Amino acid sequence: MTLSAILKAASWPDVEACIRRDYVLAEENEEHSRFGEGWELALREVYETLHGLRPEAADDIAIVIDLRAEHGTEFHDVGGIKPGSDEGFALDFVRWEEWLAMEIAPDTLQRYSAFEIAGHCLLEMTFYGLTRAEIAAVGAELLHRKKTAKFVPWEEVKRKLDQ
Repeated sequence: MTLSAILKAASWPDVEACIRRDYVLAEENEEHSRFGEGWELALREVYETLHGLRPEAADDIAIVIDLRAEHGTEFHDVGGIKPGSDEGFALDFVRWEEWLAMEIAPDTLQRYSAFEIAGHCLLEMTFYGLTRAEIAAVGAELLHRKKTAKFVPWEEVKRKLDQ
């Protein structure tokens, strides 16, 4: 089943409830929560935009969601995996049309409902912005920083830390 089919099967009220349960309530006491005023409307606009896009096949990568824990906090980790491989891929900057064409990994389909998959994917897709233009701008900035970054050998870093 593709993400596009999942989105068609998941109603917005259920997706919103999942996001509220698994993210908003979890971050309500954090100083830098990304869920400010109007998050529901902003994410609903993305949800509706996704319904109007045509899926475009890309690499053979399936979406996988795993419940993980770090530093005493549980979170739903969304990523990609090639069938038959254990190597994971970040999907943050994948075009939304490509997301829509991706299959959902069988294990993920067994562990999560359609609205949960939709909610977790929606938040991963919008991690760097609520529009494709915002996300592309962040991606371009990160690529620019990578190209212009000065890498320091570990030995030099260690020597400075030991001073």
